[in-house]
Amino acid sequence: MILHIPHASLKIPDYGHYLLPPEEVDAEALHLADLYTDQLFLPAQGDAQFDFNIGTDGFHTPPSWIEASVSFFEDRGFRLGIDEPYAGSIVPMKHYQKDARVKSIMLEINRTLYLDNSYGRGPRFHEIQGIVADFLSMVRGMI
Repeated sequence: MILHIPHASLKIPDYGHYLLPPEEVDAEALHLADLYTDQLFLPAQGDAQFDFNIGTDGFHTPPSWIEASVSFFEDRGFRLGIDEPYAGSIVPMKHYQKDARVKSIMLEINRTLYLDNSYGRGPRFHEIQGIVADFLSMVRGMI
């Protein structure tokens, strides 16, 4: 399983879920991180259209994962974007479009769900953390 690293971060919370050794994960994170992005998933004005977004890849994301994701978030009352506002998922280049055994899905979270206006933990932080953990468990169960 490949876990998505936040765009503006190099902190890897848990290396245990990666297929690569920590040194390779760190190198990939440095290569992929957008250290200049700070306003992800926040609308310019008003309320965001989606609470969560999944990014998919036609080769590496099974349709069953997309269907399960839609059900997962809808059953919990959340709005889910599929490849919007962000599209695609992360796959190491040596496997990209070559190894169908490598599966990938990207999960983006509207930061207004878990952060307050000063970018500290918001009142729903632990709730959203639990929902993300449950989502990851669901995906792991489909591998």
